[in-house]
Amino acid sequence: MGFINAIINWCKFLRIEHSDNTHVVSIQKQRLNRLLRYTLAKSEFYQNLYKGIDIEDCNFQDLPVVTKSTMMYNYNSFVTDKRLRLQEIQQWQSSKNNNGKLYLDEFIPIPTSGSSGESIGRLLP
Repeated sequence: MGFINAIINWCKFLRIEHSDNTHVVSIQKQRLNRLLRYTLAKSEFYQNLYKGIDIEDCNFQDLPVVTKSTMMYNYNSFVTDKRLRLQEIQQWQSSKNNNGKLYLDEFIPIPTSGSSGESIGRLLP
């Protein structure tokens, strides 16, 4: 299934690459709207942050900036998968018994600090 999806996505890419600017902007708008609808359906943090914003009619530039510090402070309401709890992830990561195992049998938590120096546990599905 992965190979078939790769071919489908490649064909979509080629179609977009050869489109005019109006078509590309339209596709970007559709994808942004789809992402925002999903985020609002799943994230309490974004439901509150975007209150009063018409996501069907806004542009990316209309959305408030979210810093890493804000994200980490609000992690449990920020994530779109309610099974993910920051303290539980951190505890799971600190156990040597979990080396080489998937968190919740699905995710690979990776502690990173990035350029901010603030630790964050990335989750790779």
